[in-house]
Amino acid sequence: MPGVPQQCAPLLQIARHTYMQLDQIMMRGGFYQIPQLYHCSIRVRQALMFIQVVGFPSYQPDPGYGPRPY
Repeated sequence: MPGVPQQCAPLLQIARHTYMQLDQIMMRGGFYQIPQLYHCSIRVRQALMFIQVVGFPSYQPDPGYGPRPY
């Protein structure tokens, strides 16, 4: 499942809120009578709702890098 780090959660929420406002404006204006615009809007809505906020994965350095004990 696609996810964004917790630090991106506020931006994701802004994007979702902005999209919903735009969606309402477009519905009132009848723009969804244009099939291409309607289908594009559905894809954007699905993508925004599919993204989840997740934590950062634990950092594990690659053992091939860094100083090596002799």
